Amino acid sequence: FRSGLEPDALSTDEAAGFASTALGEIQFPPLGPVVETVPARTLSTPPRSVSGAEGLSVEDIDATDALDPELFEIFVDEAQELVPRLAEEVRAWDAEPGEPGLGIAAMRSLHTLKGGARLAGAMRLGEMAHRLETALEAMSARGTPDAAAFAQLHASIDALAEELQRSEEHTSELQSQSTISYAVFCLKK
Repeated sequence: FRSGLEPDALSTDEAAGFASTALGEIQFPPLGPVVETVPARTLSTPPRSVSGAEGLSVEDIDATDALDPELFEIFVDEAQELVPRLAEEVRAWDAEPGEPGLGIAAMRSLHTLKGGARLAGAMRLGEMAHRLETALEAMSARGTPDAAAFAQLHASIDALAEELQRSEEHTSELQSQSTISYAVFCLKK
């Protein structure tokens, strides 16, 4: 890492992905394009509170997405399994609110979703999952949650699923635009 250098100050070898180190020459692949950030969107439902903890609201998340298209595609595949599993785990916990192991299972799914989202650069989704995980921990720590807390929890999971869908759609649009732009560029050559 060389701080203070502008990109055009790099040598031709460095710009092409080669560098000299104490151990010899290394080659590294150039970084791929970063997909445009997902702008804030308004949910059709108001922000919610889950058992006294701040609920999910896209509007108050100031995280900025820096999606890696390849990792995001893998994340989406995983998230399409995790979100329904999470909803099922919460329904099971709702049916047996005195069983703390069911809440722990839901927290595990959220933790996995949060990590995958952040790894793929979906920072807004990662933050939503983090906040919901924190709310679940607070619910669990207070003892047996009541029906109102579960209703808010179900609604928050729905909001998380909606944001995942919006992010998927937005990413698909950007990838299509990028493909068209690249094709036009190639045709002009």
